[in-house]
Amino acid sequence: MVAMISDKLFWKVYAGIAGAVATLAAQKAASLVWRMVTDDDAPPISDDLDVSTGKALSWVLVSGFGVAASQLLVSRAIERQHLARKAAAN
Repeated sequence: MVAMISDKLFWKVYAGIAGAVATLAAQKAASLVWRMVTDDDAPPISDDLDVSTGKALSWVLVSGFGVAASQLLVSRAIERQHLARKAAAN
């Protein structure tokens, strides 16, 4: 039972750390792509009223998609690792 709990805890912690790293990487990548595509110095601050609503929405969509996609890919990769490890243990 103790080994089962520690294994479960390991995978939860591992997934949390991998998800956090993936989120940071996705935010950096989205910011870099935004700067390259728009020639702006930095992505807009969404709640800045001097930024047009269209530009703010565009940034929200780009950054949100990047973070969601990275979370999905990391989650699936970790689940595959977990299942492969369980299958190898049996």
